[in-house]
Amino acid sequence: MTVNCLSDLSAAINSAENPIELDEDYSSMYSKDIALKLAYLLGVREDNLTLIADEKEVNDVIDFFECDNSAVIVRALNNIRSNLMIKFADVSHSIRIDSNNYKPIDMLEWFEEDFKVLKKEGIKVNDGSGDIIKYIENANREIEKRIDSLKYAFPDWVNFDYIRNSFLMSNDIKYEISKYQNNKRNYPFTRYFNWKNPDCFGNILETDLKALEVIYESNNSYFRDRDKVVDASVWLKDNIRDFLASGNKIQAFIDGENCDPFKFVAMLNSLKDYDIEKINRIVVFADKRHSNCAWHILEAYSNGIEVEVVDVERINESKSLVDHHLIWRVAQETKSNAVDSVIIASSDSDFWTIAESFKGNCLYMLEYEKRGYEFKELLRKRNVFYCYLDRFKEPKDNEFFKAVFKKELEKEISQNFALINSIRFLKNVLKRTRKTVSEAEFRSLYEKYIKKLTLEIDFNGNFKVAISA
Repeated sequence: MTVNCLSDLSAAINSAENPIELDEDYSSMYSKDIALKLAYLLGVREDNLTLIADEKEVNDVIDFFECDNSAVIVRALNNIRSNLMIKFADVSHSIRIDSNNYKPIDMLEWFEEDFKVLKKEGIKVNDGSGDIIKYIENANREIEKRIDSLKYAFPDWVNFDYIRNSFLMSNDIKYEISKYQNNKRNYPFTRYFNWKNPDCFGNILETDLKALEVIYESNNSYFRDRDKVVDASVWLKDNIRDFLASGNKIQAFIDGENCDPFKFVAMLNSLKDYDIEKINRIVVFADKRHSNCAWHILEAYSNGIEVEVVDVERINESKSLVDHHLIWRVAQETKSNAVDSVIIASSDSDFWTIAESFKGNCLYMLEYEKRGYEFKELLRKRNVFYCYLDRFKEPKDNEFFKAVFKKELEKEISQNFALINSIRFLKNVLKRTRKTVSEAEFRSLYEKYIKKLTLEIDFNGNFKVAISA
């Protein structure tokens, strides 16, 4: 069932025949960026890559890797390795010098293009021995030499040791060939990777979740970061685009105590190609003591949207006034400034009064773990458009998080490492030695010891200032 506009959306949500909830199964799907990168490096054909993701995503990954010689070489080596195992008998026969249809391995149709890549880079896998096991061993060695240089292509939260292991092969090559040949239909597009227990899971490169679950399991571990591989579906993004297109003046209002700033920015980034700039302003209501400091640097990461942060004081520790300020501001903007569409980013059901009284379009952005079932049902029954912020994928290079982290790190350092002036520090040390030194000797001690002090961390995580000389 396709929903093309907001009126269709409301009807679909309320339809008895085709009930649609903007919930896990409908509003989100799992991302495919990691799976696509794995597929490229494993040697999956370009036409098969489009069975994993759309053409744009595929082209983005190809462009990403094809300027990196190591990636292109690893792809060619994986292709050669897989095809050697698939065509083992045919290759064995063809490369025998006494064979009637003899051909050198690099001229066989299954390998020709990949050997051209290796030849261009001066890499030899075929040593003329005619021993396929030796060829695979050579390919394994060349892959192992290069795979670490591709760590940059994967997010920091992924255990790269597990990714690395997926491209390696045990020293028992005959066993690996036998295991692969007996299970090759289970391997993604028949491309070999180091799979501990091959089984019939369908296309394991279908999504990032599926790929990482198999890879972690092969390393005797369990993939727990499912929230990192969730991405809002095209269906949901298209409906948000329709919401944006239907408004003339749109403003977003954020409950800074009940909304995750990193998830909000992930949403903005995911929708940057969907007329997100139609949002006239983002207004954040935050309590300095109970809200994330990230809201105060949001504007630098808001894709050009104006951001206003309203600091709200509390009456007492247990009573926040954020909801009152937010509701009053929405009323003011819609009455005085002709705002006809509002986005409310909060999982707090107190903001239901806005949807009840507001005559324009309203979009609620909740968080799946925080939303109450009753509030969600109320939104559904009243045909109020809502979605989950934690269904938008955070970018691999999360510059917003890095900026907030560095800001907080600087604050923590200033509070916990309040060292005195370094020159005075050295003078105090010399004073305790009761030794008089010349100016030249003082400079020498400063350069040799003070400037080379390092911060070390012991086994228990405790800091220690260490003398390096």
